[in-house]
Amino acid sequence: MGTTNLQAVSDASGTPFIPFKDSPAIPGLPGDQSLPWASTWTKMYHLFSYQRDTFLAATTSGRTSRPRSPLAKTKLGDSLRSKSEVGQFNEVLCKVIAHNLCVPIACIHEIWLDVPVFAPSGELVGLRQQGCDVTTQEDIAALLADAREQIDGPLSQLHDEAPANASARGRFRARVKSVLEQYRSALDYLAVDITNRYGKPTGLIYYPLAQSDSNFAAEMDNKMPGVRVARPAVADAIRGWQPYKPGIEWLRQLNQLAREQKHNRLTLQMVRETIKCKVTERATGAYVEWYGLTFRPGPTPRTTLLDSQGGPIAIHPEPGRLPAAPKPFWVGVGPTGVEVFGVPIDFATQVPRPDTNLTVESQRLDRWFFMNPHATVLDFLRLSDSQIRQAIGEIAQIACL
Repeated sequence: MGTTNLQAVSDASGTPFIPFKDSPAIPGLPGDQSLPWASTWTKMYHLFSYQRDTFLAATTSGRTSRPRSPLAKTKLGDSLRSKSEVGQFNEVLCKVIAHNLCVPIACIHEIWLDVPVFAPSGELVGLRQQGCDVTTQEDIAALLADAREQIDGPLSQLHDEAPANASARGRFRARVKSVLEQYRSALDYLAVDITNRYGKPTGLIYYPLAQSDSNFAAEMDNKMPGVRVARPAVADAIRGWQPYKPGIEWLRQLNQLAREQKHNRLTLQMVRETIKCKVTERATGAYVEWYGLTFRPGPTPRTTLLDSQGGPIAIHPEPGRLPAAPKPFWVGVGPTGVEVFGVPIDFATQVPRPDTNLTVESQRLDRWFFMNPHATVLDFLRLSDSQIRQAIGEIAQIACL
C-alpha cells in the first residue's frame, strides 16, 4: 500500500490494516508526526507487532467472502454482455444469485445436505392428495403412455402426409425425436430410481449400455455406482438388457438415434415405396398379408429373392382347412419360387396371379426409413416401445420398485 492510499484512508478517518511482512523494513523516521502516513504506519505496525491476534482478526474477518468471486467466474465466466452500466450491474447480481443457488445444489448431491421443508405440513398433505407427489415409476409410465399415443396418433398421420408435404415432413421428424428421447429417458429414470434406493448416487446417473459383457461391470459401476455390489440380482437383470445381447441390438440403435438427434440434428430419413397385400382363400377365410417385401427372380428357376424393408408376413390359417390343402405361403415351389395358397407370385405386379379361389387386396404405400440404422421408422418405434416396456417391467420387479 503506497503513501497516497495511506493518506487517503487517514484523511477519511479510516484505519488501514496493512499486511506486514515478518520483518518489515521500517522507514527512516516512522514516528515523525509531520508525516500523517508515517504515524498511521507506525500505529498499525505496533498493533501488528504487539497485538497480533487483534490485527489478524480484523484483517481476516472479510476474507470468507472473497472466494466467491473466483468461484463465480469459473462457473459463470468473467465477462459481461451488457453495454450499459446499469445492465452490467444487474448482470453481476444475477451471476451472484446463480452462484449462490449452485452452491447448495452441489452440496445436496455431493455431501448429502439435508434440505429443510419450507411448506407447512398441511400444504404438503394437500399436494399429495392432489396427485403432486408422483413416484418415478409413475413418471416412467407417463412417458411410455405418451410415446405410444404419439405413435398411434399424430406420428402415423404425419407419416402418411410427409411424402407430399414439406411441413409435415419437418413435424414428423420432430415428433420422432421426441418419442426416441422419451424412451431413452424412461430407461434413465429407472436407473436413477434404483440408484437412489440401493446405490451411491454421485453425479449424473444413466442407464448403463455396455459394449460387451467384459466391460459391463465397469459401465454399471460408472453409471449406477454402488448398485452392482449392493443388489447383484438387479445388476444381472440389467445385464440381460444390454445391446450386445442377441435380439437386443435395437437398444444400441435407439441410443444412437436419440443421441444424434439431441446433440447434432434431426435424423436423416428416406422414403421408399412398397406394396401392402392381403390374399384371402375364399373357401375357408384363411388369409396371408404382408408389406415391405419385394419379390424378384433368383439365379435359378424356382428360386426367388426377397428384398425386405422391415415389413412382416402374417399367416392366419383356419382350423377347418384340410391338411392336403395348399400351404398359405410357401417359398421354393412353383414357377416363380413363391406360392400363396398354391398360386404363384407375379413379379410384375408383386401379387398372386389371378385365381378364382383367391381374393387379392393390394395398395402401394410410402414408408419412411432411418438412414442409419436402415430401419422403418414406425416399425422401429413400435419395436422399441414393446421391448422397453418389457425391460422396465422385468428390472423394476426384481428391484422391488
